[in-house]
Amino acid sequence: MLLRVVAHDASVEIDIHHVMPGRGAYLHPRPGCLEQALKRRSLGRALRSEIDGQQAAVKIWQFLSALT
Repeated sequence: MLLRVVAHDASVEIDIHHVMPGRGAYLHPRPGCLEQALKRRSLGRALRSEIDGQQAAVKIWQFLSALT
């Protein structure tokens, strides 16, 4: 399973059903993958958007925590 995130107004939304409109990026639902994406700033590049990395990280961490 991959986690899809979509750029929306300088932040990210988690698309659990993979149907939201807009450009999306996919992440493995593992903390290491998220850390690496934020460190390399690849999430913003994949979404072709200026996103707030800290805000995106918090939102994704909360979602991943709820999965376990």
